Amino acid sequence: MAHTLGLTPVCMARSRIGDTPYHTALLYRASKLRMIGRRRLGEGVFHHALIRARLRPLEADNDHDDFLALATHLTYTDGDSRLREARWMTDYAGDFPGVPPRALLLADMNCPSPSDRPDWDNVPRNLQSRYRLVQDDGTFGDTDTRAVQVLLESGWQDPETLTGPRPSATSTPTSRCPCAWITSSPTE
Repeated sequence: MAHTLGLTPVCMARSRIGDTPYHTALLYRASKLRMIGRRRLGEGVFHHALIRARLRPLEADNDHDDFLALATHLTYTDGDSRLREARWMTDYAGDFPGVPPRALLLADMNCPSPSDRPDWDNVPRNLQSRYRLVQDDGTFGDTDTRAVQVLLESGWQDPETLTGPRPSATSTPTSRCPCAWITSSPTE
C-alpha cells in the first residue's frame, strides 16, 4: 500500500491481543518530510498501538517547523479501555517539554463524537456495551464519548468541526467517529 501511494512507512505495529492480522501503520511522504525520530508508545497498554513520529519539512533548516504525527486505533472493547488509551495522547495537545508544539493525531477512535447520538435501534443489542456507558446495575446508559471528550478537553481539535459538514451516519455508532485530530501551538 505504501508503495502504491508513494509513501514511506514510519512503523507498522501489530495488535497486542489475540492472533488477529490487524496492524496500525503510520506513513509519510518522504519527498516532503524528513523523519527525525519515531517511537511506539504505551507498548503493552494499547489494544492496537500508538505510534509517534517527529517530522520536519524538507525545506526547514531547523526544528521550528517540526511536528508530531501520532497514529493509533483505540480498542473496540469498551469505553473504559478507550478512555485509558486516550489519556496517553493528552500531553500532545499543547505545550509539553521536549516535543514540538504542533501535532496531528490520525486515529480510528472507535467512539462517536460527543455531538453524535446514534440510533440504538440500528445497533445489535449484544454490541451496544462496546459503545454505551454501562450503569452499576448493568443497564445501558448514554453513548460513551469519554475518550473523545477527554481529547477535546485537553486541547485537541476535531478537524471535521473546523472544516464544515460532516458525513452522514451509517448504522454503526462509530461511523462518524473522528479519524483525524489536529492541534497547533497557541501562537498559530
